[in-house]
Amino acid sequence: MGCYYRSLFYSLAGFTLITLVVLSGLTRSLDEYAYAHFRAYNSLVVLVTETASIGFLGVAWLILVAVSFFRSRRLGKLTFKLGLLLVVSAVLDAVLKLVFRIPRPGGGAVPEGLLRALEFFSYPSGHATRAVAISLLLGGEYGYPWNILLYTWATAVCLTRVLLGVHWLSDVVGGAAAGFIVSYATEILDIPVRRLLKLIHLDFILGSM
Repeated sequence: MGCYYRSLFYSLAGFTLITLVVLSGLTRSLDEYAYAHFRAYNSLVVLVTETASIGFLGVAWLILVAVSFFRSRRLGKLTFKLGLLLVVSAVLDAVLKLVFRIPRPGGGAVPEGLLRALEFFSYPSGHATRAVAISLLLGGEYGYPWNILLYTWATAVCLTRVLLGVHWLSDVVGGAAAGFIVSYATEILDIPVRRLLKLIHLDFILGSM
């Protein structure tokens, strides 16, 4: 467990450094160049980016929950951890977007309503955060060659956010860094959250997990 705390500390430090550089405006020229010159909109790009959407991952998680009732306990534990990861990433993504309030490419006025505001702000990229966090978690669980495939998927998701023009390049870099934070935070919170659910008599949520 100690290694997770150490890794979380380094991840927080790395994200803080990247964020300071972004907020200083040093990445603006590179962001604008990438936005102007690296664009592609086609079915494959959209398909890849959607695999890291909260909707797609939520449905995939529910399927895993159903399957875990008929398979090994190991799958159940991993399914619970993935659900926790999605919650942690959603909370962190919302908080960071509202704190930094960096508009997406195209700008415009900030819309009314929390959900619309979250969609308007771009730093860090939630898709990048989720993709990197999941690839680290599952890659560590299953090892080679699955980790290579997962890291490739995460990289592709990050690239699609820039290609679609919905994020600045710096958003994706910051999102990837946040993904490390989410992954290690999930590992640290896993057992305490399980114990809390049992303590408040909500352990039925764990089911076969």
